[in-house]
Amino acid sequence: MKKNFITIAYNQDTQHCESKEFSNIQESADYFKTFETSAQPNYVPVCIYNLNTNTILDISDYYINNDIELHRIVRNCLAEK
Repeated sequence: MKKNFITIAYNQDTQHCESKEFSNIQESADYFKTFETSAQPNYVPVCIYNLNTNTILDISDYYINNDIELHRIVRNCLAEK
């Protein structure tokens, strides 16, 4: 099954993006919700991105009013793919 959804997280200290691809939105959303308690506590969830439509589907509260930073992180993270 094609993986169309990406959950993106970001470490502000190291300016490193971490992402994981999922086949459906529910898996991506579940991962997004639990990312802060994962093995990488310095990473903040950023958003869920749909590769098919090139749209941001869900944004963490931290980035909701910070469009410039949000789009910079997404662009840099997708460039690494």
